[in-house]
Amino acid sequence: MLSGLALGAACSTTSTPPPAIGDTNGSDASDLPPEPDATTGTTTNEGSTGEPDEAGTATDAGIVTCTANLTDDPKNCGYCGHSCQSTAAGACVAGLCAATQIAQATNGAIQGIAVDDTHVFWTSPSGGIFDKALGGNAMSGITPQTPNPYAIAVSATNLFWTDISTPATVHEAVNPENASGSTFVWSQAPDGGGGIAEPVAIAIDIPPSPDGGGGTGNNVYWLDAALGTVNQASQNGGNFMVLAHNQVQPQAIAVDLYNVYWVNLGSGGIGTVNAVAIGGNSVVTLATGQSNPKGIAVDPSFTHIYWTSGVDAHAQPSIASVLSLAIGAPSGTPPTVLASGYGSATGIAVDSQYVYWTNYTDGTVVKTRTTGEGAPYTLASGASCNNPAAIVVRDNTVYWANQGNGTIYKVPN
Repeated sequence: MLSGLALGAACSTTSTPPPAIGDTNGSDASDLPPEPDATTGTTTNEGSTGEPDEAGTATDAGIVTCTANLTDDPKNCGYCGHSCQSTAAGACVAGLCAATQIAQATNGAIQGIAVDDTHVFWTSPSGGIFDKALGGNAMSGITPQTPNPYAIAVSATNLFWTDISTPATVHEAVNPENASGSTFVWSQAPDGGGGIAEPVAIAIDIPPSPDGGGGTGNNVYWLDAALGTVNQASQNGGNFMVLAHNQVQPQAIAVDLYNVYWVNLGSGGIGTVNAVAIGGNSVVTLATGQSNPKGIAVDPSFTHIYWTSGVDAHAQPSIASVLSLAIGAPSGTPPTVLASGYGSATGIAVDSQYVYWTNYTDGTVVKTRTTGEGAPYTLASGASCNNPAAIVVRDNTVYWANQGNGTIYKVPN
């Protein structure tokens, strides 16, 4: 699943998915103990499974302690049990796993990224859609190229992207590693009125759960910032519909088995978090008064949504940077603040235990527990983070795109 600015999150299915928006019987994810805040010396990691790593010992209570040097031990980098997935020299420096550059844009900044089992894909607003094997060196262009590609998403078989040129379009191409032609191009609004003006975010359906509940796995969704619409169409064409009208600068999108979620930048940078059932229903405003909301993601258990605030919290410390809300929470439930004090939190992704986000002006990639327990942990900073924006987590690896220099980096999560 990928959301606005191609901000993505790893996803999985659950045997008891929550119902569509409007029903408050969804279940909460189980809490996990907090991680230690220490970055040097000896620490106790109470968030582990109880299985010892090479430098630690496990107890029956599931607590792992280690006597490793947390500043340079690649198996206990920053805190006990945090593996850099490598034992090479320099894999862990100053409590951080070394980030690896995997791509460099040749024609401008990188806007959106998507990752599948074997490749990373990205869009360059100056004109280009590219891919590269995760373990390879060669970069290749996706055919057909479009003038101003923006958001991007990938499924097991198809690649999807938006183009904000005039006229604006939404594309679907087959065979992501060698897309020989655009299978479908959407250039008219589902209701036939006004065309597509500024499709800034795209997402695709989650496959149905094992018990058959939830979505079909066959839809594509996009936001149009200029028209203020949330749109749905069947992959491979047909069944167009506008799910929501009159949205004020919608910015980022995410989906689960039943619902579509998005953030509106709003007027004067004071926006909202919203939801609507797949297939259409009344729009539900989940949170109001959100300062410059940028990214949104859904956890793999489909119990919570997470979003970022793009405000520079150094200048406005009272504004939260990362927030969450239980799906199906009663109307008026205040969001939970997971992190504060960061410079322009932008892209966001989530897995079963952690929320990951980029801080555009700080130049950092950070994670924290989905429960909010424990202190946030910086995964990357410095040269590997030049205005980081879009972010994806997949297979124990975090990927992000730097708009400042057109690079993509990865780091173990």
